[in-house]
Amino acid sequence: IACLAGQETFKWSILGGTLFAFVGVGLVVGFSPSVLASEGLLLGHFLLLASAFVWAGATVVSRPIVAKVDPLQMLTLSMPAGLLALMPYGLIATARTPWADLTLTAWAMMGYFAIAAGVIGFMLFYRGVQQVGASGAMLYKYLVSPLAAISGYFVLRAGLHPLQLVGLVI
Repeated sequence: IACLAGQETFKWSILGGTLFAFVGVGLVVGFSPSVLASEGLLLGHFLLLASAFVWAGATVVSRPIVAKVDPLQMLTLSMPAGLLALMPYGLIATARTPWADLTLTAWAMMGYFAIAAGVIGFMLFYRGVQQVGASGAMLYKYLVSPLAAISGYFVLRAGLHPLQLVGLVI
């Protein structure tokens, strides 16, 4: 997408590396226990793939802006649009949440998600877009699935399929 937008030059090695990493992520995600035990996940996989393309497009669009503003400003500027997009999906769940019954662990996880993954993670991501461009910064997306699989193994004691291990190596 960055090549099509004229931000980067096309290289076959980058395309090959992208496709190779995509295969690795596909093996990790496609052979997870929840996927193997479920039916009808094709729509979910399609939506996940579509969201990756939207994310990549948004990264390319944000690069000229990030060149002019601080990553924290970029994060702050993106919040209202993100809030409007997510409100229809989260409003009902938020209203139904028994806030008073949440455990300290649940509150800590929410704090981690909001501060570490949300604020710090996005600031570092926008700093990466600023410094190495859209495709360079997007490389971190390939680490999400392997880290989730490894975390699931150690934290939740979820098993790893042999092909998931191949995907992790890729």
